[in-house]
Amino acid sequence: MTLGNRSSSPLCRLLGVAAGLIFLSGCGAGGGGGSTLPASQPSVNLSATSLAFPQVGTGSTSLPQSVTLSNAGNASLNILSIAITGTNASDFEQSNTCGTSVGAGGSCTISVTFTPTAGGSRAASLTIADNAGASPQTVSLSGTGVTSAVSLSPMSLTFGNQAVRTKSAAQAVTLSNTGNTSLSLASFAITGANAGDLRRRTLVAVRLTGEGRARSA
Repeated sequence: MTLGNRSSSPLCRLLGVAAGLIFLSGCGAGGGGGSTLPASQPSVNLSATSLAFPQVGTGSTSLPQSVTLSNAGNASLNILSIAITGTNASDFEQSNTCGTSVGAGGSCTISVTFTPTAGGSRAASLTIADNAGASPQTVSLSGTGVTSAVSLSPMSLTFGNQAVRTKSAAQAVTLSNTGNTSLSLASFAITGANAGDLRRRTLVAVRLTGEGRARSA
């Protein structure tokens, strides 16, 4: 059976559909051979399908991690959107060099940072919408937020009667960091109506990592 006559060759029509090819010649009357060429289309490759961030203190921002998007197809890739989606989308932020399109054989970089708004496991997705067949493409994002927590013991100090211009015995307050990340101390100060009657002695000991304690009198 020859492929030269479209009307008398069902096999020719069947091959054209099943193989997903565009017939440029042949299969018609007087046709000569049946040469074919695949349709032009973009194709997306991602350098990573997931990004995992190390522990980060709440409100602090991680170093960026990057994903390279490559167009392995033979047509321009049109970028419709690049966005962070999912449960904790607000904890992640992206920037990119992709613009609105990536030429055939070209690539661009998408950078992601993690700024946890709460402690514990946080998760979202980097979602890329485009004109490639597999759109949208996604990259899973994960990280852990860690928090510091302060407790004071005791919560109040009561001094007995004291003669004017004499010094009482010292009383102590213990500050504990019961969180799971370091606690930064900005200052120790005595405030209030009669703050001048009280003096804070030198900080005796400081351990400000998780379960750490600071003691002052």
